[in-house]
Amino acid sequence: MNQQQFNEAGGEKPEYFEEIRTAIIEKQGLSFVYEREDGVIITHNAIYPRQLFWKGNRFYFRAYCHFPGDTRVFRLDRVKSLQVKPRQVHFTKRQQILGVAIAIFVFLLVFLVFLLFSPTYRWHSLRHSIFTYLGIE
Repeated sequence: MNQQQFNEAGGEKPEYFEEIRTAIIEKQGLSFVYEREDGVIITHNAIYPRQLFWKGNRFYFRAYCHFPGDTRVFRLDRVKSLQVKPRQVHFTKRQQILGVAIAIFVFLLVFLVFLLFSPTYRWHSLRHSIFTYLGIE
């Protein structure tokens, strides 16, 4: 059943439909409380919805569950509360190593500048030697 047939049948979008639809489009994660068929209430975290669909007069959504590492189907009317998680930026190992290396370099540079220009600098002779070599003093 497509959206037009659903609307003609007098159906209304269930609660959280738009939030899940937006999460699919923007590739955001979800956290929600879900009531299973047997009445057990479960909290799901790190769920990434992939598809909303209509089947047997009900809306469902298919989502990737991060912690079990598989795809599951949830009935939309069983979702009791829902929170959209902001999209997280993931860096590759290379980007992480480069970021740490730059941070260390900047820290050492600031430390060296602070050390050389500090009035209470203990190794004054080293500073004097460097400045003399560079022709500054």
